[in-house]
Amino acid sequence: MCIVEFTGSPYSGKSFYTNLLENELTNEGYPVFNYKKNIFYNIHHAYKLNIFEKLFFYLSKNRIKSDEQHSLKSKKKIQLSSQSKKLKITSLDQKKIFNKILNEFIEENTELDLLINEFFKKNKFEKNREKELIRWQKNLSVSKKIIEKSSKRKIIIDSEGFIHRLNSYLLQNSDDLFIDKYLYLVPKPDILVYVNEDINECFERLENIDNLANKKLTKVKIKIFKANCEKVFLKYSKKNFITFEINKENFSEEKKNIIKSIKKIYENSTPD
Repeated sequence: MCIVEFTGSPYSGKSFYTNLLENELTNEGYPVFNYKKNIFYNIHHAYKLNIFEKLFFYLSKNRIKSDEQHSLKSKKKIQLSSQSKKLKITSLDQKKIFNKILNEFIEENTELDLLINEFFKKNKFEKNREKELIRWQKNLSVSKKIIEKSSKRKIIIDSEGFIHRLNSYLLQNSDDLFIDKYLYLVPKPDILVYVNEDINECFERLENIDNLANKKLTKVKIKIFKANCEKVFLKYSKKNFITFEINKENFSEEKKNIIKSIKKIYENSTPD
């Protein structure tokens, strides 16, 4: 088992580098997932599912596959979507199993749950933004619990994760005390990769996005996000965890070290 999380400002290239690592390891035969895929691909290795839950996750897994394979005919995608809509009961069962797993995580991480809830109470978020952050945190929590309970060895590589999610909270209020408590309580990845790309490079990539409404406001958010990322990464690095700092200039060389560390942790993990 090896968990790799990325962090970095928007348009820094987190997804790009994540995909490069995932593709290389997958081509070598390693089982690689992100947090979302882990839920739909590996839940049955951790929890006993009823027939409706099995069907729901089977269809969900197929939808994920079809989204990734752009060569598939659109008709097939429509058929999968149509099938899932007919199976409303599976959606209800999915919520039950999700809530069960989420409650298990919360019971084991009560202080973290309280910390995040208190942060939401003290800081006013837009309603939709708060819902989005809560949904992300819940999905991470469920996936983490599945990782813990699954007997199947795997590699998790995600362009975001528990550490990066902290930076999303800090857009509202960069509270040092909250950062320290969060980093102490939150589940840690085996490897954290910080994409420290030059901010002008991020701005240049932003300008190439045609359908973005308010680029000026987005640039402000990128500046804040980058400052928070640097602060969080510095604090995290001091705790002697395995970390890498990359950008477009050094990634080719650092990729070898990251891959080597991932393989070492994976090979030393408990076999299936």
